[in-house]
Amino acid sequence: MRSFDKVDRSSVFRLRSGRIFALVILLPLISAYGGSYAYLSRRGMREAETVNWKFFLYVPMEEVGATHDLSEHHRRMAFYAPANWVDRTFFGGKHPIVCILWGLSKETAQPPTSLP
Repeated sequence: MRSFDKVDRSSVFRLRSGRIFALVILLPLISAYGGSYAYLSRRGMREAETVNWKFFLYVPMEEVGATHDLSEHHRRMAFYAPANWVDRTFFGGKHPIVCILWGLSKETAQPPTSLP
């Protein structure tokens, strides 16, 4: 009877130590994920407000404007999708930009001067 109690207690200790170990590993990872999301999204939201956009970029506008490349933004958009959903659902956050159509406001052809 006594040996059964010792085995039972050691398995409970292993279970608790496993949970503690998981918390020690997961807590910093979740904190880093949430913190980096908060920093990037709020920076993007501040930049979006300056140009009156309803959506925001995870990367700086200067970088996107110079390269017209949204690939890094799209990677971050996929990575932070769960955090963004929580932010929008419970805290009223904004959606990230999905695409930017470059050059639509530029005139590419001259209008005809007279009708044929």
